[in-house]
Amino acid sequence: MRTMFDARRSQTRCVRHTADSGDLGPARELPKGMNFQKPARTIAVAVTLLASSVARQASADAQAADPYAAARATLTSASAELHAHFRDVQRRNGDAVDLQGRIDGDLATVLQPPPTPFGWTLDEYVDAYTHIATLDASLVDQLSTGVLHDAATVRGVDDILVKSPVDGTLQPVALFVPESYDPSKPAPFVVFLHGRGLTEAETLGVPFVRDLAEESGAIVAAPFARGDIQYADPAPADVYATVDAVEKAFNVDRGRVYLGGYSMGGFGVFEVGPAHADVWTALLCVSGSLTNEDRDAVVRSFRNKTVYVVSGVKDDNVPHRWSQITVRWLRESNIATRFYADPEGTHSMATFRPSLRAAWNDMLEGIRADSGAISGGTLGSLPPLSTDTRTLEP
Repeated sequence: MRTMFDARRSQTRCVRHTADSGDLGPARELPKGMNFQKPARTIAVAVTLLASSVARQASADAQAADPYAAARATLTSASAELHAHFRDVQRRNGDAVDLQGRIDGDLATVLQPPPTPFGWTLDEYVDAYTHIATLDASLVDQLSTGVLHDAATVRGVDDILVKSPVDGTLQPVALFVPESYDPSKPAPFVVFLHGRGLTEAETLGVPFVRDLAEESGAIVAAPFARGDIQYADPAPADVYATVDAVEKAFNVDRGRVYLGGYSMGGFGVFEVGPAHADVWTALLCVSGSLTNEDRDAVVRSFRNKTVYVVSGVKDDNVPHRWSQITVRWLRESNIATRFYADPEGTHSMATFRPSLRAAWNDMLEGIRADSGAISGGTLGSLPPLSTDTRTLEP
């Protein structure tokens, strides 16, 4: 199964490029106020400064040659901490085995990094895996120590833990808060559901998703929602607990709260959304589809909503035709639907960034009128919500 990174999950993680700038400038000048009557001391200080600069340059060169080195160190440390506190993690989260599998998979990947996939630059790819490793380590540390991060203090991206109303376990949520966030001004809020085989860390590890949030001033939360259970119970309760936690921590504009999702998360929009449709201002389905099983609940719940549907025409994972059928069905049910079909887009979000950006911005700006044509001819029926269908998800 492929992820949004166009690689198998075991091949889809890397780490932050933390190379020093390598600027040797400061080492070429002696500190102000140095006593030139003591040449031995002067020489010693100069040698020390030069050696420090050379060491930093050597570190930068090594990091440039191996940008995954820091990731290995971060994940190795996280794995050791998890092993040391496995029972504590299990007691707090209820699924330490899954978390260990996540860390082990990430570590295995950065030992043999995949090539940069189509649609990405190397810098973007390194940046994505930087954040994935950092978020994973943050999650492990909080569950190991019991010292939880305060959501209200987050700027940029971090993992927080939200208590599930179902079983009391602490569930992971990746949270992005724009640097421009001003507590005195209500901010838009997007809950974004991950795809199959992905985690909350991978969802907000993607730099262009974070860029969309920063540019639009939106707070974005990506709940883990029990992983790959297809947003069946108890996942919806965890999603709505995430909404409550973020709205308590920040000044959220209650008239601009959105539910979006990618791939399995795109399907999940139509699973989770109807449960409390009054929470959502609008909905964003990316590389997903409405299903026969969800159809009636969606028609009842989304009559006064706008649905934004994004799809790559060349998607060979979730067929583009399913997105077209979704759009047709919603429009025939008198639900305002805007459709963004990217002719060159595949299943990877990296390949249809302009369409994703357009849908994101239209949603946050409240543009509601139907837009985007679907092809003529017989499109067929909505897909079933079945195990076989879901195996097509990344």
